[in-house]
Amino acid sequence: MIALGFAGFGLGTWLATDITKDWDFWERIDRSFLEWCEEVHVVCLDGWKESRGVNDEIRIAREMNKPVKLIKNIQ
Repeated sequence: MIALGFAGFGLGTWLATDITKDWDFWERIDRSFLEWCEEVHVVCLDGWKESRGVNDEIRIAREMNKPVKLIKNIQ
């Protein structure tokens, strides 16, 4: 997304570390980032529809009246 000109936060960056992958841990942090952002772009990689975290982020963003854009063809 950065290569496309977007400033952003990707939870996957944090998940590549030794920090827990547990959504209950990350939800509070994600809510802070979602409050800060103007809109949410979801990169639709394999498995995104089954991801509890992604689906909860979309739900939370919509509850905050943030636009959610699905990015399906990223190269």
